[in-house]
Amino acid sequence: MVVSFRKRWDDALRSGTVFRLSSKLPSRRAPMSEHRSSNQSNDVFDYKKRIALLEAENTLLRGFIDIGRTLGTEHRFEKLIPMIIEKISLHLNCERSTLFMVDWQKGQLWSQYAQGLTTQTVTIDLKIGLAGASFLSDRIINVTDAYEHHMFNPYFDHTTGFRTRSVLCVPIRSEQHRPIGVIQLLNRKTGSFTQDDERFVLSSIEEFTPAIEQGRLQTDQVIQWFQHLRSTIDFERGTLFLYDPETDMLVSRYAEGLKEGQSIRLDLHLGIAGRVAVTGTHMNIPDAYADFRFDRRTDDQTGFHTRNILCVPVSNAKGEIVGVLQAINKKRGAFTDSDLNVLTSMASIIAIAVENAVLFTEQRNQFKSLLQVMAASIDAKDTLTAGHSEIVENLSLAIGRKLGLTEEELDVLSVAALLHDYGKIGIDDYILKKPGKLTPEEYAQIQKHVDITYHILSKMYFASNYRKVPIIAASHHERLDGSGYSHGSRDADIPLMGKIIAVADVYEALTANRHYRNAMPPEKAFEILKDEVSKGKLDGKIVETLESCIFQTTDPGSADP
Repeated sequence: MVVSFRKRWDDALRSGTVFRLSSKLPSRRAPMSEHRSSNQSNDVFDYKKRIALLEAENTLLRGFIDIGRTLGTEHRFEKLIPMIIEKISLHLNCERSTLFMVDWQKGQLWSQYAQGLTTQTVTIDLKIGLAGASFLSDRIINVTDAYEHHMFNPYFDHTTGFRTRSVLCVPIRSEQHRPIGVIQLLNRKTGSFTQDDERFVLSSIEEFTPAIEQGRLQTDQVIQWFQHLRSTIDFERGTLFLYDPETDMLVSRYAEGLKEGQSIRLDLHLGIAGRVAVTGTHMNIPDAYADFRFDRRTDDQTGFHTRNILCVPVSNAKGEIVGVLQAINKKRGAFTDSDLNVLTSMASIIAIAVENAVLFTEQRNQFKSLLQVMAASIDAKDTLTAGHSEIVENLSLAIGRKLGLTEEELDVLSVAALLHDYGKIGIDDYILKKPGKLTPEEYAQIQKHVDITYHILSKMYFASNYRKVPIIAASHHERLDGSGYSHGSRDADIPLMGKIIAVADVYEALTANRHYRNAMPPEKAFEILKDEVSKGKLDGKIVETLESCIFQTTDPGSADP
């Protein structure tokens, strides 16, 4: 994981974009000087500088560990995201932090979590402000003085009395590399945000992006549930509350009829919903204002008038209350027993869906963790090529997105690319690390790694959508003219994803240090790749696509998200 952190940070620094793929992973060890200085003071200075760098590295690692502990101990989405954002803010010693998510239909960013704001949701136009510019350009924006930057929007400062000084905005992409949001950090208390701060935020994003994605999926599900309910029970508004045991409150996961940005937080021991959560029994209130248990404060805040209420508990398989489902103001008369049955049935469906979502996330994380461990086991055999599998994965995904692969196809490509060299676990280290040219016998041994990859992966259980991973991973050394190995397959018989990984694999190998030669610049690497295309070995369109990914430039004023 540290390899990934360092690579992404260096990519951002070199190119100004988060996902620029041309930068290479720097060596962990600085090159030794050819001439030792005779000046002892210089030696002391260098020593102190190295100590300072190590201390900075340790500070970052402590932050990563802290984020990791949070992810490992907290599984509730509504609690997890604020905890992570606050830990990022605490580590960087800044005053405010906000996680913005995109709403493409409205062309806005909305705050999934805004530190310092308990109920208000902040919404901003995509084309206004530093957060919007960061999202649209896919760039890190690090500003020392916000009021000196032409893209800064002072509206919220003017309306809230807050004074923005320094700003750090980092764009977020999903696990399938779709743009989904921005993290914005304000006012570092000890000066400006640094490059180490950028690195830390990028690294943290990698960790909690799956949690963000899971939360978005749940919102879509909730909307569908209420659409189904309204088709059966004719009521004005509905709310799904989820229980937060940390605050002992009910928090609206979805609340119909509220203005955008509003949410409801209810004390567990107040109101109808709170009583249902505590007792675990439903309540049907025909006249809300005549019932002393009804809490009018939400009506007072929103201007809505509640007449009647039907409220049922949402409990998991263990009988634990996880939330409350509430329907308000039946349009024709009072809620009936038939309505109660419908709402109770929907509460059961919601409970199952919530548990399944948690289980799915855990299983997905376990699967991804297993793949990363498998790839890391290959990296451990040779520290010089550490990170190769992950870089090939990123390059392959960049190509796949440009070629228009679906999200499901990109997911399969990701797994196959990450495991494409797993068969090298069965190749002797002395061959993998040999600094000179391989003998014919040694080259024959190297070629066996694709068959080993296939045999190992074919013994793994893959879900149906991943069933082609073994053959895709094992085809990355095939060539269009049949000169590759191990089957000598030709163009039509080689999977498209295998062709993509083949190009990404060759490019990464050429532009990285190897035991037998030093890294070459991207321009030279593409000369070689194009020569292979002219010989009929590699796919020309895929090579062109990778070249466009490597050398693309992004103009913040004309970026296309």
